[in-house]
Amino acid sequence: MTGAIAKVEPITEGDDLTHAKSQKAAMDKAKVKLADAAAKAKEQAGEVIVVSATPELQGGRPVASIVLLKGERLSTVSEPLD
Repeated sequence: MTGAIAKVEPITEGDDLTHAKSQKAAMDKAKVKLADAAAKAKEQAGEVIVVSATPELQGGRPVASIVLLKGERLSTVSEPLD
């Protein structure tokens, strides 16, 4: 695993655009950077790899849904972004 970005494509329509707008709405309300929320989740979980961090609104509040990998086991945690 390198963590390098494999490719970049513009999002112009469909579900991807809907999800991108929803994620942007969450980040517009956020006071905490997504990377900082992921780092906090990693610190609290110990020896894990952060697989993804996705912003979303839950009850009108911005949160990050963070997927962690420990060995071969995936888990998801939430971190507040406000």
